[in-house]
Amino acid sequence: MTYYTENVFPGAEGKTFETNAKTPEALKKVANAIQNLEEVKGVTINSEKFPARLRVTSTTLLPIKVIEDAVKSIGFHAIPKNVL
Repeated sequence: MTYYTENVFPGAEGKTFETNAKTPEALKKVANAIQNLEEVKGVTINSEKFPARLRVTSTTLLPIKVIEDAVKSIGFHAIPKNVL
């Protein structure tokens, strides 16, 4: 793991996560759990494929672990998608 892969950097690019949430209601719960973090600027959901993808943008440096823990607390998973 590197500093880049372990954090969401501020700005418009953000980071993409995949989630095991399937229904629109479950995806909304996941997005709300992430959006409730004060560092989060926005969450965009792409549910056209499974697993659904979430694009998270932040206002400050945000560790991925914080996002993963917020989503785990409601019974789902958010796994960062690696950029290669």
